[in-house]
Amino acid sequence: MSHIEFRMTRIPRWAIVLAVSLAVALGLTLAIVAAGLFLLIFPMMLLLSGVAALLGVLRGRSAARRQIRVIDADYVVHHDDGRNERS
Repeated sequence: MSHIEFRMTRIPRWAIVLAVSLAVALGLTLAIVAAGLFLLIFPMMLLLSGVAALLGVLRGRSAARRQIRVIDADYVVHHDDGRNERS
């Protein structure tokens, strides 16, 4: 059986305050960077999607002009006892 020895040490209060302050500062920095990227990328994506929709309409690719095909199929239900039913 191994005997583990350890020694308790107290962390100074200023070190705890410093670590928490650094964690809060890092979190705020990441939040500000994420918000800044959102404010830059969102309007560009909105503009590009509007241009793509406009070009699609001008080229005649609107949903009203597409031909929609309906695929009809039959299915078979298989049971464990070997019987088959058609619906």
